[in-house]
Amino acid sequence: MCDKKNARKCFCASNTDSAPCRYERQQGRGGGERGPGESILYVDDDGGSTYTSIQDAVDDAGPHTTIVVNPGSYGSVEIRDKSDLTIEGNGSSYEDVIIAAGFSTNPSFAISRSTNITVTGVTVSLSLSSYAFYVSRSDNVSI
Repeated sequence: MCDKKNARKCFCASNTDSAPCRYERQQGRGGGERGPGESILYVDDDGGSTYTSIQDAVDDAGPHTTIVVNPGSYGSVEIRDKSDLTIEGNGSSYEDVIIAAGFSTNPSFAISRSTNITVTGVTVSLSLSSYAFYVSRSDNVSI
């Protein structure tokens, strides 16, 4: 949502608080820099970015990385041994970015041995394991 706190990060169709906003970062392709030591990686399942899967971006991500995910459907994600990582959906609704493991017995989204992980603006569907999210031996995880 657009508000004074988030105004530097988004632009809106109108000046109302209820208007959806889109991150300005969406305009870029590939990786980008946020600030000293902070990286941005872009994911688009239609091929409009460097990465077409969230997992490939996670595998390449270093500390202090934000992964911006454009609308689409994506396979399961496993974050292991990572720190200071944010995955954020770039749709107008959390329903625009869907993460699902399909017919796998693994969770759709697993986080292990990681710290300071944030996942926002996405829908994570149940897998056959009956877990959408599985978090193990991790600190400061925000979903």
